[in-house]
Amino acid sequence: VNESIIFLESQKIPDWSAPEDDDGVLAGVLAGMKSTKWILRQNAIKALTSFCQNFEELPNDKISSAILSFVKGYSKGFKDSNFNVMKAIYELFSAVSELHAKTATFFPAWACRDGVGAATEKIADKKLSFGATLLL
Repeated sequence: VNESIIFLESQKIPDWSAPEDDDGVLAGVLAGMKSTKWILRQNAIKALTSFCQNFEELPNDKISSAILSFVKGYSKGFKDSNFNVMKAIYELFSAVSELHAKTATFFPAWACRDGVGAATEKIADKKLSFGATLLL
């Protein structure tokens, strides 16, 4: 995770290093993922999803692995207990896989295994079945 953080700090991700505000309502991506508040983790993942959706091509071959590794490290291995956070994770996986499809580049094999594993564990969950199905 630390290697991913160091790499992502150099990628000009909007609001990457913004601290959590005094009210605990807003935070940057890094502070949001480290937060115990599910809404901040969800917002951080959504910010990463938007970041991925804005690419026309992959800026480098490490970015998707770094993003997914970073999120995995702060979401209990893609097994966060909050369904809103899990839904955001599925949307992130979708955005990253669409980026790889659009640019005809390989999706990291470890991320495929972990994404499918996370999806199969939650496919029976009413709140998460749609997002889990998209990953499969």
